[in-house]
Amino acid sequence: MKMLGDIENAIVDRINAAALGYKLTKVATYGGEFDDALGVVIRNFPAVLTVCKGVTPLKELNTSVEVRATVSVFCCAKSLRNEESARHGNIDAPGTYQIMEDVAKLLFKQQLGLNISPLQFAGQFPLLNEKETGQMASVYVMEFSTKFMFDAADDMANLADFRTFHADIDIPPHGEVKSPLPSEEADARDTVTLPN
Repeated sequence: MKMLGDIENAIVDRINAAALGYKLTKVATYGGEFDDALGVVIRNFPAVLTVCKGVTPLKELNTSVEVRATVSVFCCAKSLRNEESARHGNIDAPGTYQIMEDVAKLLFKQQLGLNISPLQFAGQFPLLNEKETGQMASVYVMEFSTKFMFDAADDMANLADFRTFHADIDIPPHGEVKSPLPSEEADARDTVTLPN
């Protein structure tokens, strides 16, 4: 559903355009950052990351379905002092509580220029309060919900017949590997064209 990506991008754009009174190091769609080592992730704090968590069908009409989408917004902060400072903030940097308040004001009841129902606040919970590499990190997740119509017929009408599959393959480094990595060229390529 293309609308999910549109919602994520519109949230990023709205937060980036806001005059918050502090600088966020990273505002982006979530790309699995919390799968990496925490010490690597918190270098980009304070940050706001967003991802569509899921979609629930509500009502089905001929070729359309009304759906409810839930969007998760990760509000991330760090402090050299302590975990409380990461949550509450200080004169040098915002805490997760301040970031959450600002995100809520920016997103609550907004349609973000999209054909969706106004965003509703759906909850909030702590994801991480932890010490790593001498810094305290705090991450809270805020959830918002919205509704929109998904028209399967329109999406299918834009699809062409599937005739060609192409893949670029990168082989993981092994042995005595020298920089720079990764290369700009794929290690292997494969193209399969189906007969008419």
